[in-house]
Amino acid sequence: MALRDPVVWIYLILQFTCFLITNGLSTFSNIIVKGLGFSTAQTQLLNLAQGGWSVMIFVGSAWLARVTKQTCLVLIGFMLVAMSGTIALDSVAVTSKTAPGLLIAFYFANFVIVSGNLLWSLLTRNVAGQTKKVTVFTLMFVAYALGAIIGPQIFQSRDAPRYHTAFAVHIALYAFFCVMAVVLRLMLMRRNHLRRKQHAEHELATTPDTQETEVIQHDNAFADLTDRQNTASFRYMY
Repeated sequence: MALRDPVVWIYLILQFTCFLITNGLSTFSNIIVKGLGFSTAQTQLLNLAQGGWSVMIFVGSAWLARVTKQTCLVLIGFMLVAMSGTIALDSVAVTSKTAPGLLIAFYFANFVIVSGNLLWSLLTRNVAGQTKKVTVFTLMFVAYALGAIIGPQIFQSRDAPRYHTAFAVHIALYAFFCVMAVVLRLMLMRRNHLRRKQHAEHELATTPDTQETEVIQHDNAFADLTDRQNTASFRYMY
C-alpha cells in the first residue's frame, strides 16, 4: 500500500533532496566560513553563534507552521530564503567588505535545516495505518541515510574553499525541492477536496437538511485503516 501511494514517493524524494544539501553544508561549514576570510579562531566562535541561530530557526519555523497551519508554504518559504543565501555565496566575490554579508548569507543558507523537521511534521499527520507508517518511516530513514552519505560528496577538494560547483548544485536542488513541495501540497489539497465532495454528497443523500459545515465522525479512529482507505473521516494536513 505504501509503495503504491505517489505521495509517499514525494516524501521520500523531498527527504533525500533536503539531506543532500543539509549534510554537505554541515560537514563543510568550517571550511566555507574560513574561506570567507576568517581565521580559525574566528571560525570556531562564529560556529558557536551558528548553533544559537539554528535553535532560533527550528523554534521559529515550528511556531510559524503551527500559527499559520500552512506547513508546506512555511517549508517552501524557508527553503527559498536558504536558496537566496546560497546564490549570494556562489555569486559574490570575497573581499574584506563583502565577508560580513557573505557570512549572513551562509547563515541564511542554514534555513535548510528546518526541512527535515517540517517534513516529519507533515508525515506523522498524513500517514495512517500501522503497517504503512512503519514502512514509510523505514523508507524515510533510508532516504535520509542516502542523502547523508552522498551529500558531502558534492563538495570536491578541487573546488575549495568557495565550492562554486557544490553551491550551483544546491541551488538546483532547492528549486527542485520547492517544485516537489508545491506538487505535494496540490495533491493533498486535491485529495481533501474529493473527500469533502464525497462526504457532502453522502450527507445530502442521507439527511437533506444537513448543514453546509463538514462534520466528521471518527468512527474508524481505531480501525487501523490507512489514510487512503479511511476516506470518510481522514483529512490531510498541509
